[in-house]
Formats: sequence, structure tokens, C-alpha cells
Amino acid sequence: MDELVKYVLSGSPNSKGATNYIIKNLFQESEIIDLSRADIASCIGCNKCINGDCVYDDDFFKILELVDDYFILVSPIYFLGLPSFVKAFIDRFQVLWNNKNIVRIKHCAMILHGESGNYKIESGLQLLNEIISELLNSEKTFFTILHNFQNNKSGNVENNIIEVKEQLWNAFFVK
Repeated sequence: MDELVKYVLSGSPNSKGATNYIIKNLFQESEIIDLSRADIASCIGCNKCINGDCVYDDDFFKILELVDDYFILVSPIYFLGLPSFVKAFIDRFQVLWNNKNIVRIKHCAMILHGESGNYKIESGLQLLNEIISELLNSEKTFFTILHNFQNNKSGNVENNIIEVKEQLWNAFFVK
């Protein structure tokens, strides 16, 4: 599968942390797009995108073009949600909300990891994945959260990776 996925979005500023460990083990052949280093302006709610264009000329649409048929975000869960720069990226989906069908990305996945196990927060993140999938006009979607995932600290790390890889394959390629 990783030969099909050219790019994976990283939602962590820590290039040596669990997020990159997950990416490198699930998608060995894929390049990482580090959202913490991307030029993504914060949405200002001006609604100029109602006419089809965003007022910003930054990396947002460039990233959507790069991911091609596979929008895959791997990110930690910080307090009550995603890191702020990931949230800024997702806020820019407003242009897709206002202009349905301008982007078509066949597969959409969010692979998150966190320590809390707060299911109220997690259900909101799952809903966010569903909305993003709709805005991308995705045919297949996948969502999972790895709890208590610590690279090099847990004996179950490899089993978690194998399980997620199998679940992702089934979600995207098994009818």
C-alpha cells in the first residue's frame, strides 16, 4: 500500500516522536509533508471563498494537489484536539465547504494517537474525519486512534502498527 501513497501529512512538530514513527512504519515509501513547517495562513472568515478562491496564496492547495488520491493525516492529540497548526490547516477547508466538488481525493484517513482516551473528544475528531472526507469527495475513509502509543516504550507498538496497516488496507482496498 505504501507504494500507492506518495505523501503523508504529519501533524507533529517533533520529527523524532511517535507520529513520525507511525508514518515510517506504515508508509515506508512515502514522503512526509510536515504541516508544522508548511506555509498555511489562518482562515480569517472573510467568506471571499464563496466565489471559489481563497484570499491566500500559500501551501494549502499545493498540499491537496500533492496528496493526489490519498489524504492521510497522522497526528498526535494534544489537549482537547489537534495541534494548532493542524487546526489552522483544517480551518482552511472552509473554501471546500463553500465550493463543493472542487477537490476529489478518493481516500481519506486520520490516524491519531494520544494518551487520554477521552471518548467525547475522540467522537468529535471522528466526526471531523467524516466531514473532511465529504469535503474531499472521498470514496473510502478510515479513522483510528492509537491509545497509550509510545514508540520504544510499549511492547505492543509493532502489533499496533500491523493492526492499523491491516485495517487501513481493508478500509481502502477490500470491498
